[in-house]
Amino acid sequence: MITGLTAGSSHTYAFRAVDHAGNRSDWSAVATVTVASAVSPEEVKRIQQDLADNQTALKDNTAKLTQAQKDIAANQQAQAATSKELESAKADIEANQSAIGTANATLKDNTSKIAQAQKDIQANKTGLDAASKTLAQAKTDLSQAQKDIAQTKTDLTTANGEISKAKESAAQAYAEAHSKNHTFRGPVSWQIQGFQEANCSQACFFREHHCRLFHLLHIICP
Repeated sequence: MITGLTAGSSHTYAFRAVDHAGNRSDWSAVATVTVASAVSPEEVKRIQQDLADNQTALKDNTAKLTQAQKDIAANQQAQAATSKELESAKADIEANQSAIGTANATLKDNTSKIAQAQKDIQANKTGLDAASKTLAQAKTDLSQAQKDIAQTKTDLTTANGEISKAKESAAQAYAEAHSKNHTFRGPVSWQIQGFQEANCSQACFFREHHCRLFHLLHIICP
């Protein structure tokens, strides 16, 4: 503020700004001012109050600017940290995509193996059915074989009985032949003393009924 000027006088001015760091701006354009009248004390006080208010506002704005600069620096740091986290997240996404690709390949391979296993199971079921049928047939055959063996044992028992009876008949026939003075010359032939073969009814009886037994006894009928 300039004081002590005479009313009606003209004055030429040029201005430049200086900040708190001492930096100076260029000079403004030259301005000529004519003093209209003297300034009253009330106006001076008002101007001084305005200046004080402006200084207070400037100080407050300066504090706000300083805080804003701090906030900007903090935001820049936060942005840098966020950028690092973003890069890390991108790397994690790429790794997850790779893992997903590997999992999909494994799933596809396992699906193929499951399909093959199902085919193998079906083939095994078919083989098992065939084996079951074969086993059932084998059981049937075994049952029939057991029946045949039982029948054979029965037939053998009957045959043994018949052989025993035949042996007894042979022994009796031999005794009768011996008692009628028949002679046995060996394992080749029978010779009946005192009889002709044409009318030898006993010899014919032996020939018809006991020839097999005589063979068993190593005796051959004539």
